Amino acid sequence: MSIVISTNNLQHTVVTLYANTICEVELNDDYFYTIKEAIEISKTLGEFSKKSKLRAVLVAGQYSDCDAETRKFIASEEICNNIVAMAILTKSMAQDLLGNFILVYDKPSKPAKVFRSKEKAWEWILSK
Repeated sequence: MSIVISTNNLQHTVVTLYANTICEVELNDDYFYTIKEAIEISKTLGEFSKKSKLRAVLVAGQYSDCDAETRKFIASEEICNNIVAMAILTKSMAQDLLGNFILVYDKPSKPAKVFRSKEKAWEWILSK
């Protein structure tokens, strides 16, 4: 684990920036994300990336979901402009399916991969 530089606690998400340029985006449990929340997260990533591009680790919330517009936005250049790569950390088979759906159909413009293990996600993202 790395030293925490900054944390932004949104009502729906906790975004933490670490000294190693990993930005962990921890989504709340039991929450339905829309474009409104995605834009708020994007603004925080923009604020955190002023000094260098980030390595984003998106931690899926238990039983959380998003609409199609939000999925497309997550994969868009607007989000990906501030990052080097994105790891999606899941907790269930349903989240694995959603994460892989984003990778295959929404096609993020930066390298992205789905993981179940935080250690493997961090190892992969730090190699980017």
